[in-house]
Amino acid sequence: GAQNIANHFQEIYENLYSQHTLGEDFDKVQQNIQERVHHGLQDDINKVNTQSVKDALNKIKAMKSDALFDFSSDCLINASNKLIDHVTNLFKWFLATGKIPAFLLLCTLVPIVKDNLDDIAISDNYRAIAIGSLILKWFDWLILILNSDKLTTDELQFGFQKLASTTMCSWGVNSVVDYYNRAGRAVYACAMDLSKAFDLVSWEVLFTELLERGVSPLALRCLMFIYSNQKCNVRWGNAFSNTFNMYKMESDKEQFLPLCYSVYTL
Repeated sequence: GAQNIANHFQEIYENLYSQHTLGEDFDKVQQNIQERVHHGLQDDINKVNTQSVKDALNKIKAMKSDALFDFSSDCLINASNKLIDHVTNLFKWFLATGKIPAFLLLCTLVPIVKDNLDDIAISDNYRAIAIGSLILKWFDWLILILNSDKLTTDELQFGFQKLASTTMCSWGVNSVVDYYNRAGRAVYACAMDLSKAFDLVSWEVLFTELLERGVSPLALRCLMFIYSNQKCNVRWGNAFSNTFNMYKMESDKEQFLPLCYSVYTL
């Protein structure tokens, strides 16, 4: 049944995505970020205006679903300027307080088949796509826009780059190999596949790197709140599993960060 399948994938994804430990190292990074928050950062909040919020909204793709509410991204994209004004105030509040309403932190994982020619009854033949809050996705894009000058990557990186792809990288490698082969010289290469690399990135290293790059402590404080308080469930058809955390505690006793259940009326 659908409910049993949803619960089955919940066990798989809970085990995979709960590899992160909220322990002493995480607390140190969090404290370091908090110590850098001061009244002089008001300019970072002032950068959140109707224009920057509109620019962030333009980054959201059409026909995307929300994890909790029954509306699509088209509703936001085609909304009036009054919505922009409300959301601008909402995002300013996020940065000023460092907290996000708890209901926006739910992420629904939907398993989809990797290879239709393989056995669809095998769990390993599925990967999860995540459906999160569209409001939170909007806020993500705002942070990216406001800190874009600090989030550059190496010019030799091809994947996950605008106007670039791994196809270009493959073409470059093939051209180099062909050049040396025609000269009668041997070419040695090493291919490495890091299994589940993105799922197991160290949060402590990630946030330390962002802090060193000069990303606004206000934005990092919000992101750390999201990371350490987000919950997930699994959807299979119309059935939903129970929610689960995206982390595990260093001790047996869980010590949650204070959640904010305030509802901002749009």
